[in-house]
Amino acid sequence: MLGKKKREEEEVRAFLGKGAEFTGKLMFNGSVRIDGNFKGSIFGNGTLVIGEPLAGTRGAAAMGDAYFGLYLHAMGSGKPRTAARLTEMLRISGFEAVRQVPTARPLLAGVLTARKSSLKPVKIA
Repeated sequence: MLGKKKREEEEVRAFLGKGAEFTGKLMFNGSVRIDGNFKGSIFGNGTLVIGEPLAGTRGAAAMGDAYFGLYLHAMGSGKPRTAARLTEMLRISGFEAVRQVPTARPLLAGVLTARKSSLKPVKIA
């Protein structure tokens, strides 16, 4: 922060942490971060930040297969998704300016951000 005030839309107003689950309708203005399991509709005007392990990490295919096999077994459900697949899902859902934020270990924690400037519902499953 270094004395600079964050812009209002950059402040995370809601956070669904890893290991948490939510089913229903989410309405937001500003920024929302989802690291947990979300199923439902999103009505938003602002930035959505998604944190999840990313499949298809360049140079880590063999390790990625083993990691996702164990990860999905432990979680009990789900499937590995690439940054490209998440980007496609977000764009279909009306989000714009989708970008992947570099992380030190994308297999463990990949991050994508996307903006939406409409209050139209978005279905996420």
